[in-house]
Amino acid sequence: ATKAAMEEGIVPGGGMALFNIHLQRENPKPHEFSEAQAALRILSSALAAPLQAIIVNSGESPSKVMSTLIREKTKLKSNWLGFNALTKEIADLKEAGIIDPLKVTKSALLNAVSVASNFLMMGAAIAELPKKDPPMPGPMPGGMHGDY
Repeated sequence: ATKAAMEEGIVPGGGMALFNIHLQRENPKPHEFSEAQAALRILSSALAAPLQAIIVNSGESPSKVMSTLIREKTKLKSNWLGFNALTKEIADLKEAGIIDPLKVTKSALLNAVSVASNFLMMGAAIAELPKKDPPMPGPMPGGMHGDY
C-alpha cells in the first residue's frame, strides 16, 4: 500500500473517494430514461455503497450521516472531509490518517466496472449453488460403566 501511495498519491479513505465521485455526477432528469442513464444511476449508487456500509457498521444512520456530510462538504468545499467511523464524527480524513492509495482505489473501481460490464454484455451466467454440508455428528458417548 505504501509503494502504491508513493507511485500515484493518496485519496480520502473510508469510502470517501468513491463518494466524492458519486457527488460529482450529473443528475438525469426524472422523466427521461435511457439505458445509459440507468447505468449511471446504478454506478452512482454503487459508488456510495462503501461509505454506507462503513456508517452502518459503526452503528450510525446512513441517511443522517450522509446528509450532514453533504451539507458540511458544500459549506467547507473540502474533498478531504468525511466520516470518521472511530469517532463517529465528520472530520478531515487526511488529518485523521484515514487515507487510501489512489492506485488501489482506482484499480478496484476499474475492475468492478469491467466485471459489471462483462455481465451486462453476456446473455447468461451460470453459478454453482453453495453446498450445504450436513452438520458434524456429536461426540462419541462414554463407554460401559462410565469408563471414558
